Amino acid sequence: MAVAAEATPDGAPYTAGGWYDDLYPSSGVCADWLYNVTYPHGVSFTAELRDTGQFGFVLPDSEILPTAEEQLASLKEYTRRVLEARAARRHA
Repeated sequence: MAVAAEATPDGAPYTAGGWYDDLYPSSGVCADWLYNVTYPHGVSFTAELRDTGQFGFVLPDSEILPTAEEQLASLKEYTRRVLEARAARRHA
């Protein structure tokens, strides 16, 4: 997903990895719930937007469209991989 987001025309760098270890320690977040709901396959993700706090997490107008393009690209990649995994399990 990070690679897909970064590949957009104005793509910003994104960190790929685990929520707790690679972003910041927290618990009870939506990704925890989603992981447990989809168990045993453990499908979940967290989408952090491009602002790292520089703008108080309120994007300036110039950042909104590029952020939307990044998130759409990443969601398309996520969906593609989920569907591929689902198809592979059906044919296994």
